[in-house]
Amino acid sequence: MNKIKTYEGMFLVQSGSDFHSASEPVKTVLGRSDAEILSMHPWEERRLAYEIKGFKRGLYILAYFKMDPAKLTELNRDAELNEGVLRMMILRRDKLSDAEVAAQTPAEISMAQAEASEAAAAAAAAAAAAAETTSEEAAAAVTEEAPAVEEAPAVEETPVAEEAPAVEEAPASEEAPAAEEAPAAEEAPAAEEAPAVEEAPAAEEAPADEEASDEA
Repeated sequence: MNKIKTYEGMFLVQSGSDFHSASEPVKTVLGRSDAEILSMHPWEERRLAYEIKGFKRGLYILAYFKMDPAKLTELNRDAELNEGVLRMMILRRDKLSDAEVAAQTPAEISMAQAEASEAAAAAAAAAAAAAETTSEEAAAAVTEEAPAVEEAPAVEETPVAEEAPAVEEAPASEEAPAAEEAPAAEEAPAAEEAPAVEEAPAAEEAPADEEASDEA
């Protein structure tokens, strides 16, 4: 008679940096009871209503496994002794479809959506970078194809004809010294005016002929 049964277990474990490390305690206790693990999925990480073994947060893990029912007591004891397993609840599942075993949990759906968003963002960034690179390459190719028009060599400026030395102005013929003006003929000294002829003193009137005492 086959004693192996199928079980569904919900394990509360310490939150870890990743699912692989957080699920190690569950794998350990199931392995000690010779359980065959069918699947194991993260269910939800949440803050606990109260501390359990000194922890305020925990991760719920959903596991499907097969094992001998006689080993359940041993499994419960190992889970209580394992510090990594905070709580455990085991249910028997006689009718379990493969679809249920492989079904994604809410945590896996959220993780898949987050990963898809990250992948889409990364793809968009990569596409933008590729487009930018392509544009730069195309621009570089166009630049290479169209050789830059060589600038016509600058016309050498014809050397400015040296200005003929200015004809030295013939020294202005020295003006002949102005004929010295003949000294102005000295004006002959004005003839000295002959001294005015002194008027001869008027002949003194002869005194009235004195009546000659003798009349002539």
